[in-house]
Amino acid sequence: MKLHFLKKRHLGLYEIEKKCRMNLTSLISLAFVFAVAFSGLATARATEPIEIDSESGAEIYVLGGDARPADNIYGEQPYGDATGRRIAIRYYPLPNKPGGINILDLEDGSNREIFSGSPPFPAFHAWGEWLYYAQTVEGRKMLRRCNYLTLEVENVAELPPDRGSYSYGTVSPDNRYYAVSVRPPKGGSSQVHLLDMRKNRWSVLLDKPGYYPKHEQFSRDGRNRVLIQLNKMPDAKVVCFSRTEYDGKQWSHAHPYLTANNKWLVFGARRNAHPQVHGAKLKDGWLQTF
Repeated sequence: MKLHFLKKRHLGLYEIEKKCRMNLTSLISLAFVFAVAFSGLATARATEPIEIDSESGAEIYVLGGDARPADNIYGEQPYGDATGRRIAIRYYPLPNKPGGINILDLEDGSNREIFSGSPPFPAFHAWGEWLYYAQTVEGRKMLRRCNYLTLEVENVAELPPDRGSYSYGTVSPDNRYYAVSVRPPKGGSSQVHLLDMRKNRWSVLLDKPGYYPKHEQFSRDGRNRVLIQLNKMPDAKVVCFSRTEYDGKQWSHAHPYLTANNKWLVFGARRNAHPQVHGAKLKDGWLQTF
């Protein structure tokens, strides 16, 4: 949108120049205006890496650098699109600037805000077309989604308050089902509720008293099974060190994940007391060394 607008302005400048033969002072003034306008298109990813890992050769960049603390959310099911080009970043508010969620383009460096305010945890929906998240709209809590490429935002379904307090949940790869941990209005153990978004029909998927279901996520094998992860580390190689300074808060967790094209390892790190999202640009062929 900005590029298109600036092209129109550039054509307008050409026409004005042609018709009016503006003096040098006017041209300098307009050049300054254009410089300011184009400064808003500055890349949100540093053009030079801040570090190169000595073992893997991975180049480490700050992604979406900002004065606000930031994180890459969770790593179990990455918040990135199917092309590997765009990822989501959460920003925490400062006294003079609200928090929000942005979509960062790893190729052109653009960083566009899609949500302003206290940033929610989006639903798990790895490498998909849409980013799903809950937001209160005109007094109603809604499940919404934003298209990674077009940035179109739309309402998906209402989250009825009588069911309880909702966690972030997970959306199936076919965009049909939403499974979410819900704490009952009167308290007690949480349950996992399931919404068939095609039929707008709710049901209880899991009710196990004494347990707190969390990090629910759909499998990506086409069977739409809802999983709770139990991880066992395989034989591993070091990509890089996050160098995060742990302070007990969410933004200091690394939560690493790979983009869909296996070119970037995205992770959060609190370096020099400032949490930001970082990316390790993997060396070509490095994954094949496993």
